[in-house]
Amino acid sequence: MGQTVLRGPGLQFHFYRDYSEPGNRRSPVEEIDFVVEALDGSVIPVEVKFRTRIDAPDLRATARFLDRYGAPERFDLARVRAVGEGRRLAIYRT
Repeated sequence: MGQTVLRGPGLQFHFYRDYSEPGNRRSPVEEIDFVVEALDGSVIPVEVKFRTRIDAPDLRATARFLDRYGAPERFDLARVRAVGEGRRLAIYRT
């Protein structure tokens, strides 16, 4: 899906999964739906939730990814219902 929505020359899409504490297999596994990588090596994590609300625990993996890999930003997507507008997709850019 990411490849059809986000486009650009030289973009690659990856799935990310790692332990919350790298090297500690007893720590919880975190995953990010996809990571967009540019030719220069910069990466942006994208987390998609099919819910009407995103809570702080839902953002932990992308926040940790920012700290660990120095990503300049992240995108957290959620389905929301706005009064009189039907369904729409909310994009939380942090």
